[in-house]
Amino acid sequence: MSEEITVIKREETRALAISEKVGTMKLGKVMGPAYMLIMDLMKKAGVECGKDNIPFTVYKNIDWEQQNKTGLFAMINMMFFHKWDMDIGIPCPETVKAEGRAREIKLQAGEFVQTMHRGPYMKVGETYKKIQAYAMGKGIKLKNYSIEFYQNDPRETPATELKTEVLVPVK
Repeated sequence: MSEEITVIKREETRALAISEKVGTMKLGKVMGPAYMLIMDLMKKAGVECGKDNIPFTVYKNIDWEQQNKTGLFAMINMMFFHKWDMDIGIPCPETVKAEGRAREIKLQAGEFVQTMHRGPYMKVGETYKKIQAYAMGKGIKLKNYSIEFYQNDPRETPATELKTEVLVPVK
């Protein structure tokens, strides 16, 4: 379930990230270790995870029309054949240096359509459909990527209580 949808402005943000290209069924298997690697680099630099270091994923090269398709074939394609091109990362100060698979990236500044998804990650697609409907209704064109900031830890939080800030940049 999503909350109010708004357009916000964000400043550029430095982060460390690990790039991956994986299928839907393997997302959980690559995301956790990627975040742990970056958190280890933060710990090594003496930086604690806090409100400025919320883990995120940038989903790149999104075809919004394809994402809107429904039906059995579309669902099977998304679950078993689609590969997500993504950056898995955490905002970090300059004192945390890139190392190994982790590289420095910049989350671009600009306007974003934003909302908070509440509930299981598997239902975030419903939130994206609401974002797209909102954008279409306001005449807003969306860029071909999104950012999800994970507000709580799925290892400690029931799926029904997960909070994910969803951002889609405006063209």
